[in-house]
This record gives sequence, structure tokens and C-alpha cells, in this order.
Amino acid sequence: EEKSNLTRKEAAAQKLLADENDDRALMRFEFVEAQDEFDLEQLASKPRKPLGDYSKKIQQVYAANPASHNVEAAHAVVARMKQVAGEAKVPLDNLEDAPHSSQKMKEFWEAREDIRWSRPFFVYPIPKKVAPAKVHVEKEVEQMVEKPKWNIDVSVFHPRKEESDARDYYETEGVRKRSLNLDWKRTVGKTRFIKAITRADTGVQWGEDSVEKELVEIKTAISRAYPVLYNAYYYFCVTGTDIGESAFSMSFNQWTEFLKDSEIPHPKSKNCNMANCDNIFVVSNFEAVVRLAIAKHGMKTDTDDVSEAVDMLLEREIIPNLCPEATEDADVFRHERLYNEENDLVLHEHQTFLRACYNLFK
Repeated sequence: EEKSNLTRKEAAAQKLLADENDDRALMRFEFVEAQDEFDLEQLASKPRKPLGDYSKKIQQVYAANPASHNVEAAHAVVARMKQVAGEAKVPLDNLEDAPHSSQKMKEFWEAREDIRWSRPFFVYPIPKKVAPAKVHVEKEVEQMVEKPKWNIDVSVFHPRKEESDARDYYETEGVRKRSLNLDWKRTVGKTRFIKAITRADTGVQWGEDSVEKELVEIKTAISRAYPVLYNAYYYFCVTGTDIGESAFSMSFNQWTEFLKDSEIPHPKSKNCNMANCDNIFVVSNFEAVVRLAIAKHGMKTDTDDVSEAVDMLLEREIIPNLCPEATEDADVFRHERLYNEENDLVLHEHQTFLRACYNLFK
């Protein structure tokens, strides 16, 4: 009966307010003007979009901003602001005492920023990202084919094992020893070399040592540094401009570079200036090293023993002064940088072209 007594518009308004799905804090009344009045009946009969999860969002906003609705949280914010403001008084007083101090000004502005950021700001709740559900997709299991391990014996580097003096991928100790003996045999076979040793070694002149004994001592001194001499020789050969067979012999320009790098010549030396060292270039192999040693440290300059002079030359000038590239062991390069599958694949792909270039320019 009471409802029947309500007017048509009052019933429509009450229907809106009684809708249990509406949240009063978010209800959006849409007023439709009809004959200068609010037609609530039309509003009630009009289809409205559901409010969705607005209530949940409001709770998230409340949770992110506790000082907006919680008294204790609000008091805590105010107390924090007072604390920061009190702490800022000290740098303010210091700035008043020293207004031109950049350090005091910096401390004051830092305190000011602390006050600014201690104010309560509205914090927008960041929704958590929901990871999409993973869809299980059946995949065909491919049969794994084990890749064969790289083998140097079937690579482009294999010919070296058959063609090199070592019959190996690396220089063996036997090859180095044969090379040393061959070079030494050529050197001691020269009469002028024997005469040079006799003139330069006091012990040989006085008969205290035989020439043969002194030659053994010289060879021992050279053998200790033979790997360095061997690598340095080939380094200075290939850094020259000669091509063909000449590329494997040291040119005069490279001899000069060797002398400068080793810091052997001295402009004020009577026996070992650049002109003296240039004259030694006409000889070859170990004879050049021995003659340099005699000129640099022998003939009573530092010693009257030729083998000692050779040791001095190697230990003081040649070994410590040559650049690392000149003394690098080629086998180290082969092991660490050359012999690997990646290089093998690249060289194998272009080997036809590379061999054609070699045959053309060799």
C-alpha cells in the first residue's frame, strides 16, 4: 500500500537507490531533462553498464594511501614532517651564519628537498601483472644427432704433417736441434770466422783455451737463446718488402731494424757504431751474432772472452729489447689461434681461391 501511494517518479528514484549491485560512492546518476523536470523513470528503465570491479579498485586506492582515511597513519605522516622540518633548521641556521658558503647552501637545499618529499602524496596503486597461462604445445621430439668432434688430421692443416721438416703440426725439439747444428756447421766451416775468434779471445791467444773449446762455449751460449734468435730471424724476414724466395732472408733494411730494436749500436762506440754493425751484414747465420757480440762487449770493452761477450749481447740487448712479436713462438700461435674448427671451416671454404693466389704470386 505504501508503495502504491508513491508517485511514479519517486518509485523510479527509489529503485535506483535500492539496487544492491550499485556502490553509492561510485554511482553515476544520469539525469535526462524532460519538460524541465528530471525524468527518473526514464533513468531507471535505461540499461546501465555494470560497475565491474570498481569497489576492488577503491580498496586498492585506500590501501596505497593509508593517511587519507586512517587517523594513526595521518598522525605518523604529520610527525614525520615535523621531524624533517626540525632537522632542516640546523642547515638553515648554518646558511644564515655563512650565506656565501656553497657547502652550506648545498646542505640547506638537501634538507629542503627532504621536507618536500616527506609530504603525503597520492599514490596510485600499481596493478599486479597477471602472467598469461602457459599453453602446453606438444612438440615433436627431434632425434639429436651428435656432432663429430673436430679432428685436425682431416682438416686443411693436415698437409703440414706430411710436408714440414718436423713431420708434425708443431716444431719439434729434434727439428730445432738439427737446425741449430746445421747453421753452426756452416758458421764454423768458415776460416775467417775461426780467425775472428782467435783474434778476439785472449785465452785462445795465450794458449789457455783451445779454439775448439771456445767454439763449444759459444755454441752453448747461442743454443740457450736459439728459440729467440730463430723466431726473431723469421719475424724480421717477413716484415720486409721482399717477395718470393727472398722473403725468407733478412734484407739490409730489416737488419738495420733488428739492430735498432735491440739497441746494439752506439754512436760513440769505437767498435760498435752503426757503420761497424752495417759491415757485419755481409756475413750470415751465427757469425753475425758472434761478430756483433765481439764488437759490442769484446776486445776488452767488457770482456776478452768471446763466449762471455755472446752471453752479454743476448742477455743485455737482444732478448730484453726485441718486441714481443719478434720473439713469439710460432707454435704458441698455432696452438692458441690457428688450429681450431672455426679457422678450418673458413679456410676450407676459400682454399681454392687462396691456392690460386699463392701459385700466382709465389
